[in-house]
Amino acid sequence: MAELMCVKCKVALVEEKIELRYLDHSMNVTALRCPECGQVCFSEELVRGKISEVEMTLEDK
Repeated sequence: MAELMCVKCKVALVEEKIELRYLDHSMNVTALRCPECGQVCFSEELVRGKISEVEMTLEDK
């Protein structure tokens, strides 16, 4: 698989643990981040899966 690159910085993204916060709740996920500018790249699997599930659960409360 080819490395994903930051369009702005032209460097390879690195996998890091990221803390996400939404409606006064937080969760930790692993995502790709640019080591220079900090831009985060979320996989479609993560967005359509875990993040969407948590968002719907919190909004239903």
